[in-house]
Amino acid sequence: MANLVSEILAAAGQPATVRIGRVASVNPLSVTLQGAVLATDAYGVLDSYIPTVGDSVVLLGQSKATGSDPSSWLVLGHPDDPTTITVIDSVTVSAFAAGGGSTTSLAYTVIATVVGVAFVAPASGKVMIHWRSGLDNTAADTKGVVSWEIREGAVVGAGTVVVAASDDRAIGLRGTDEVEIGASSLVASGTLTPGSTYNAQLMYSRQLGTGTAAFARGEIVVQPVV
Repeated sequence: MANLVSEILAAAGQPATVRIGRVASVNPLSVTLQGAVLATDAYGVLDSYIPTVGDSVVLLGQSKATGSDPSSWLVLGHPDDPTTITVIDSVTVSAFAAGGGSTTSLAYTVIATVVGVAFVAPASGKVMIHWRSGLDNTAADTKGVVSWEIREGAVVGAGTVVVAASDDRAIGLRGTDEVEIGASSLVASGTLTPGSTYNAQLMYSRQLGTGTAAFARGEIVVQPVV
């Protein structure tokens, strides 16, 4: 058995890499990493951890850490739950629609063409929302705006609202000069549950005036943030 200090000193200057494996056998110790069983007892193991077959374990790589040589990995032990480990598969997703629609609603609503996407919250619980749209109005006194909302679940437009559309997170146009504009906004940690599925969609409103607010070429991008 090796300790953390001795293993790190033995590979001084090497980049550290953390991976997740599963204990396949104890004597000799072997760990499954990315589907391959590394059958040897050459791993370093923290003195405080006693390996058990089936444990999901955290592996710290201190030398040749991207290779398959077990001597390059130090077994730190299993996570808080020794029977399961959740790997959060969160990627950047987006939706675009050339079509659009219009509204005279003073409250945020959807239009004929729905622009939305489902996503998985990353481990940080933070995502960046990027959105854009073309805007036009039928009267000079009219202001149309585009915001977005986030709901629970994978069905766009369904589920409990987690982040409601807001004037504080909106792009807008007053008048009849057609424009295409966009913006970005951070959803901070504590709002989303890591690993849970949500959906985000564009929401529209006519805030001011007597005319109709019209929209087209909408896009929304949900980007995980570390």
